[in-house]
Amino acid sequence: MGASEQTVVEFGGQFNTVHMAAGKHLLVIPLPDEVAVLMGRIAVQWGAFEERMDMIVGTTLAGYGRDEKGWKQRSFRKRSKLYKDLMVEYSTTYCPNETAALRAVAADASQLHWRRNIVVHGIVEIHGDGSGAHQPAARFTAHGSHNGKMVALPLDVETLSKLWHDIAHLGGALMMAYFRMGGALVPGKSQELIVADADLLQGPQSGSFRTVPIPERNPLPPGPPPAKVQAPWWAHTWRILKRFFHTIQKVTGLSRSSNN
Repeated sequence: MGASEQTVVEFGGQFNTVHMAAGKHLLVIPLPDEVAVLMGRIAVQWGAFEERMDMIVGTTLAGYGRDEKGWKQRSFRKRSKLYKDLMVEYSTTYCPNETAALRAVAADASQLHWRRNIVVHGIVEIHGDGSGAHQPAARFTAHGSHNGKMVALPLDVETLSKLWHDIAHLGGALMMAYFRMGGALVPGKSQELIVADADLLQGPQSGSFRTVPIPERNPLPPGPPPAKVQAPWWAHTWRILKRFFHTIQKVTGLSRSSNN
């Protein structure tokens, strides 16, 4: 490779010699620190969303008394469809104003899911962008498959920051719709930290800030009212007969008293 074809890669990550040993080799992915941090945030943020979506599915199934075999082992696409079906079913009956928001969460999740997968699980490639006469600066892309086609996403701060915020907003929309319908967290789960964008836009973006009030914890989301136990057909007749015999006894007793 000639000097004009070389690409400069500035690698800020630090390996710890404590974990190194003679005879071993490192596979280095020389991503800039700011890019690597954003990739980590995307992975964590998506995991938080997926965990909460599954929690809502599980508690809603329990509230309905349904046994959906093996749903936790399904792919995200199938679990997301299950989430949408359950939420639309519930909201249509009890919270019709939330149906559109719940459908939007499922639709947005589908679009963000494949992008997150490309960023987190895709193959990272390093390219020169030709910005320098002899040593072009490096740029990075992640490659993976989506709907049977190979796609690439740029691994730059602008693209990754937007994806991170989109996933954070997805999680916020998921939980706010759930809370508005009366849902609550499962005992043992960590407290939610949900902040309105308006509050951050009006004040400092770090430090102490107000969070959205969270309902008290409850192991089950609001479900349909428990079905009334239907009394057997003969129960009502028996009650009438008891009243009738009781009345006869009272009348008979009064008649005997007057005769005496």
